[in-house]
Amino acid sequence: MQYNFKKTEDDEINIYEFISTLWSHKSLIIFTSMIGIFLGGYYASVTNKLYKASASFEINNGASSGSSFSGELGALASIAGGKLNSDASILPKDEVLGREFIEALDQTMDLRDDTFFYNFDPDKKDPPWKAIIKNLIGWQDIILDPNEKMWQNITQKYKNHVTLKLNEDSNTIVVSVSHESALRAADISNAIMQSVIKNSKNRTEADYQEQLSYLSQTLAEALGNLENAQTNLKNFTVENSSLPIESFASKSIQLDNLRNKLERTTEIHAALAKLSSLLNAGSNTYSDYLSLREAHPVVDQVEFRRVLGQNEIISDWNWPNITSVVAVLDTLSERRKRLESETNAAQLEATTAGLSLDEYAKLTRKVKIAEATYTVLIEQVKVHSTMTGYQPDTSRVFEYAAPPLSPTSPKLILALIIGALAGILIGLVLAIIFGFSRGVHYSYENLIYGAQARLNVKTRTLTTLRRISLEKLSSRITKKSRAILRSLAVEVHSNESTFVVFTSLNAKLKSNDISRALGSYMQSDDLKIALVNFSEKINQSKANNDQKSFGLFTTIEKVSGLTTLHPNNKLGAIDFVARRDFQKQLNILKSSFDLIFLSADNADAISLVTALSREDVPHISSVRIKKTKSKALKELSTLLPIQGLLYE
Repeated sequence: MQYNFKKTEDDEINIYEFISTLWSHKSLIIFTSMIGIFLGGYYASVTNKLYKASASFEINNGASSGSSFSGELGALASIAGGKLNSDASILPKDEVLGREFIEALDQTMDLRDDTFFYNFDPDKKDPPWKAIIKNLIGWQDIILDPNEKMWQNITQKYKNHVTLKLNEDSNTIVVSVSHESALRAADISNAIMQSVIKNSKNRTEADYQEQLSYLSQTLAEALGNLENAQTNLKNFTVENSSLPIESFASKSIQLDNLRNKLERTTEIHAALAKLSSLLNAGSNTYSDYLSLREAHPVVDQVEFRRVLGQNEIISDWNWPNITSVVAVLDTLSERRKRLESETNAAQLEATTAGLSLDEYAKLTRKVKIAEATYTVLIEQVKVHSTMTGYQPDTSRVFEYAAPPLSPTSPKLILALIIGALAGILIGLVLAIIFGFSRGVHYSYENLIYGAQARLNVKTRTLTTLRRISLEKLSSRITKKSRAILRSLAVEVHSNESTFVVFTSLNAKLKSNDISRALGSYMQSDDLKIALVNFSEKINQSKANNDQKSFGLFTTIEKVSGLTTLHPNNKLGAIDFVARRDFQKQLNILKSSFDLIFLSADNADAISLVTALSREDVPHISSVRIKKTKSKALKELSTLLPIQGLLYE
């Protein structure tokens, strides 16, 4: 029992209502899922089965094609064209999926006659409808080269069903082939593996031969360069001195001595020139001597005094004779000129010796480089000659492809799962469409919210009171049903109106059943209650019997304080509400009864509440989840507000 049920405005999407809608159509969802499973199984059974065979192998992963050198020899070997390392561990995907490889594989596996790769019927014609459409629109078929069309179809089908994978940890290659025939798939996979290994071996042999040819040619060029370098060094030695280093050193020492002598002579000459100018000027004081010594420190040296012919032991300075100074100055001038000439000549000789030394060093360096290059290359040629004579095949086969015992596609379990999921999805969509198109409530919450009643009661306990005569009805009321009827009676007495309206919208518990049960419960209070059912059809013989009438209402049945009335209307009971004197006839009943229960079902209920919409009367309605239209319930509650809602 629930009072004043309200729903917030934010509850625009009711998840419970949505789930209830899906649950209500669970049979549809189960049906579509079963169809999906059936179609998935049918697809797996009728689709051509493919068998996948795989071969695992390792091709030549790039053994070293020559000796490994370190340091300068390794650098020289690289310069000379030596291949120190090679790495051929690349997945040959482009090779295996290339058209050249496919055409070569056709020579052994005859792909052209394999209907799996190419199935062409030259006598095939277009369907009549297709031919008629082409003629109407003027379509002209393009004539293609049959051979090119065949190879394009084979290549496309081959690429779609041949895969290669590389295990990077072990450089193992796995080639897989899918085919309608398990044996054919294994044969093609093994043929591809053997072709890849063979092509790799052939390329390795060709690389060895090309490299050996290149090294031999380079060795010949290196030998020629060595001979030319040695010849040039020999010719230089014959044309020049055989000891250019010693000659350059001697010339350098001689030039250095001459430069020292020239520098000393120039220094003494400058001092004598200054001394001569002082003597000519008569400046021979001690201060003049100090100035001279400061400018030319050589005047206090033994060599300077020896040149002037003075005593080398006497420490005091004595001014020399002007005549001897002039004579010595002229002699030093001539000596300086001679030393300058000799220095220039020695410098020229040293420069020439240096050029000779540079040329000698250059020729010697070329000889050493040529010898080293020749040494490296001859070792490379020896190694490659040995490798060419014996080439180890490092390719290994880990697993030959064997015919698979079961098909890899289509997978039955996967097809069934996909079919089931697709069926469930379609079922959910259809359930949502059907749920919203029916316009009914699938949850009690929405049903109660749509009625907006003060009292909301579930009517499961009242269903046992249906279609029971008035004589037995009172004895059939149980403790549980009595509690519900008591709540309804409270709602009826809370209103001062004599009339009580009972309606039913597609519910099992009809409005007349509710009014009879409630009347049977309330008549114990010595109330006179009239029961009028506007949806009941009465036989003409029963309606015309001699019973007491109240205006245009005829008594059908009477038990204690309960009286069942029926409108005396030839067109039907519900048509009575359309009479002009409908309110007048109802007022006639007021004088004879304390309460008047008016009941109608479904569309008749809408007509009844419409006729009483201006009256303030209690309204009790019976509805049913998944059956009562939300639009009808809304219209009913709008015309006459519902005080008590009985839902099932």
